[in-house]
Parts: sequence; structure tokens; C-alpha cells
Amino acid sequence: MINIENAEIIDILPSFFTSKPDVVAFSAALKAGLQITNKYAERTMMYANIDKMPEYILDYMAIEMNADYYSEKYDIEKKRTIIKKSLYWKMKAGSNMAIEELIQAIFGEGEVIEFFNYTEGEKTPGTFDVNTSAVMTPDIIEKFNILLKNIKRGSQHLRKIEAIHRINGKIALGSVLVQDSIQSL
Repeated sequence: MINIENAEIIDILPSFFTSKPDVVAFSAALKAGLQITNKYAERTMMYANIDKMPEYILDYMAIEMNADYYSEKYDIEKKRTIIKKSLYWKMKAGSNMAIEELIQAIFGEGEVIEFFNYTEGEKTPGTFDVNTSAVMTPDIIEKFNILLKNIKRGSQHLRKIEAIHRINGKIALGSVLVQDSIQSL
């Protein structure tokens, strides 16, 4: 079977024609021209080839798609993830699934805990917690709140963000007894 990307016209011609130098040269030139055309045609299918797009094109695509959660400061993989899921998030805005996917795309891992799954505190309907392993600085929290306003339902309210850090390994405990004498004057 002939791979269309590497095919030459000489592959389908009878052997009588393949022995002529001008036909071989024409076939090679046509192959080179088609490879260049295919290379550029691949870039016209922007949304199907987000993984192959250069970073500056991703920035333009985010503007065109009005990607709410996009920032030019993100690394290229986060940019690609946000562009791929932007339309989906707009359709699913207001659902906990959209909030969780936003948390995972921007901050790594995380989950939404709804009020009826709280293990402590008051179970107020319409509230939720966010558990994440991201390092939460004041700037990140502010940015997260802005992004969260765009995707959550208006009736939902964030109760707290809990940063959970898991450490795998052995724990060693020790104790020291210190005796200190106190002298009175």
C-alpha cells in the first residue's frame, strides 16, 4: 500500500514511463511541491491541530475563542488544554464538573466538595469547598476567585479553599527529655 504523503506519480505509472528521466524528475518535483502544500494545509486546520500550533498562534486562538481562563503567562501545555476545553466549559458553565476541570487545568489537581459531603462545619445549601494541592499565594487566590466567578452558578458560594499536600515516605518520631534546673536568687 502506498502512503499518500510519500507517494510519487512514478509509483502508479507503467514501467515504460518510469525509465524516462524527465518523468522521474517531474515526479520528484511534484512530490516535493505536494509535501510543502500538505505542510501548510495542516496549519489551516487550526482547531484539529492545536497540539501542533506554535505558541503565538495559540495566543491568537484564545482571543478569537474568547477563552475566559487563558493567560499568555501559562506554559504551552496549559494554553493548549484551555483552548481545547474552552467551548466545552462555556457549555457546561455552572456545573461542578466544569469547576473541577478548570481547577485541574490551571492548578494541577483539585476537587469540588459540595455542602452535603462536608465532614465538618455547617452544611449550608449552595456552598462548596475546593481541595487542591496547589501552592496558594494571595495572587493565585485572587486570580482563582475571578476565574471561579465566570464558571460557577450565581447561587453557588465558595466556603473555603483547602490546600492538601500529601507526603509519601516514612515518618520518624523522636523525643528528648531535657532537665533544666532553676535556681532562685
